[in-house]
Amino acid sequence: MVAQIQTVSIKPDPKLVLPLPSSQGLVQIFTAPDRLFYVDVISQALRLGGQGTSVLIAQFFKGGISQGVEAPRRLGQNLQWVRCNLSRNIEADTELTDPECGAILDLWGYVKSVISKGTYELIILDELNLVLERSLVLESEVIDTLMSRSHKIDITLTGANMPSSLINIADQVTQRRR
Repeated sequence: MVAQIQTVSIKPDPKLVLPLPSSQGLVQIFTAPDRLFYVDVISQALRLGGQGTSVLIAQFFKGGISQGVEAPRRLGQNLQWVRCNLSRNIEADTELTDPECGAILDLWGYVKSVISKGTYELIILDELNLVLERSLVLESEVIDTLMSRSHKIDITLTGANMPSSLINIADQVTQRRR
């Protein structure tokens, strides 16, 4: 005996089809009382970049390799890592020179540009809080930039003692303890 299979085409009732919600990008903050390296954030960036997500890591107060926005480092196909064009790492209480302030503002301008263009799906901003603390950029400008981004972009902010204005707009805040 041979089994017969009959194929039936079923058209869904349009009244019963539920629309899928569009995915909204998140603003996540990882903060701690002291400056530290957020290994879990970097490992997530490497993993997502390896899986095809376009990722940018921007470090505002790390230098020492004279990198700058003109020479980002590419890690794999989808992850770019950029630091300010600084000849040294900047400590939290270090006095900045005019060229160092300029390098930090160049990086902020680059970050604003890629956010507005939607170039990356995940952008990690390391120590942007120190840029605000030193009044190099206004908090309102940062908030406007983050809030006007494409709904497809996830933003992760890392740094010690994050300002409450940024915490208030975040979708998720992870506070590390000592």
